This record gives sequence, structure tokens and C-alpha cells, in this order.
Amino acid sequence: GFPVDQPLYIHQETSIRKFLDGRNLVVSTGTGSGKTESFLMPNLNSLLEERANGTLGPGVRAMLLYPMNALANDQLKRLRSVLRS
Repeated sequence: GFPVDQPLYIHQETSIRKFLDGRNLVVSTGTGSGKTESFLMPNLNSLLEERANGTLGPGVRAMLLYPMNALANDQLKRLRSVLRS
């Protein structure tokens, strides 16, 4: 899951704030520096809000593109872990 006991990195906090403000952004930082949380946390938050408001319906809400299958599989495992917790 996400490391909830650790503070956010500056790029994560900035990204999440911009996302919540409805702004587009690009996050470019080193491997293992938390880019996933920068986009996945706000997307999951939006889905949870829709569910809580009773407005969650069928359809695509986000599209995640990965350059390699190994990375896509790793991210899918992380997402499943977060959703189980």
C-alpha cells in the first residue's frame, strides 16, 4: 500500500494540490521517488468521493499508460494492495 506513516515529498504534495485544483501537470523525478502517489492518490480520492456522493457510475475515469509491462504489473500490484487495505 501507500506509506501512510511517512510525510509526502514536495513533488507529491505539489502534484496532489494541482490535481485537486483541476490543473494539468507533468511529474518528472527519479526512480523510486514516489511519482505513483503523485497521480494515483488524487485519482483514488476522486473515485471515493463519487462513491460517497452516489455519483459513481460505469465508465473510464483515468487512463494509466506505462512504457513497459514490468512497470505496469508492479503498479497493478501496488494498486491492488492499496485497495485491499
